[in-house]
Amino acid sequence: MTTKKKGRPKASDAGVFEEKLLACATDLFMRQGYGGTSISQILSVSDCGKSAFYLRFGDKESLFSAVVQRSIRTIFIELGELPTCDSLNDCLQDVGERLALGMLAERCIAFIRITAAEALNFPLLAQKAYQSSLAGSVDYVASALKTFLESHNDERLREIAIRFCELVIQPLCFQAAFGCIPENPKEYIRDHVSDVIILLNAKGLTNCL
Repeated sequence: MTTKKKGRPKASDAGVFEEKLLACATDLFMRQGYGGTSISQILSVSDCGKSAFYLRFGDKESLFSAVVQRSIRTIFIELGELPTCDSLNDCLQDVGERLALGMLAERCIAFIRITAAEALNFPLLAQKAYQSSLAGSVDYVASALKTFLESHNDERLREIAIRFCELVIQPLCFQAAFGCIPENPKEYIRDHVSDVIILLNAKGLTNCL
């Protein structure tokens, strides 16, 4: 009995092929780490052909980057619609809490640990993962502020968003990567975001109008 050779998927099946491959790769990377996961394992579990894989992704590093991008997109889809608030501080508080809870999801922390562990061998991989997550967070915060403010300066909003993410998200992710976030983190996150807003107000960075 001959085994049917897996080749390049039809154009109509390309989206299904990619999603299946990314889903299987995500599971393996999270369970085994980057170095412990091989392309052959991913292809075996996903039942995808080698030629189709190399045509689409080229190598494991590019696949991992796509997995991280997919995970980031999922976070912002799950965050839902942007909040409508009565004040700038309320807007920052709401957005900060939502974003922090999303970024502290188990899969996100797993990828932070994986990229940190591989940073010495694959510095560009770790850098790209960091930049992608930061850019997504900044865009989310800036969009929330833009919908809230009637009169705004886009450059100023982005400046606030960058500072906000650096002060809110990065410290929490660092703590979570080392298992230092409380088991029920909502109150801890709320207080942390509130402290950041007080600091931003003291520095005058929320004076956008």
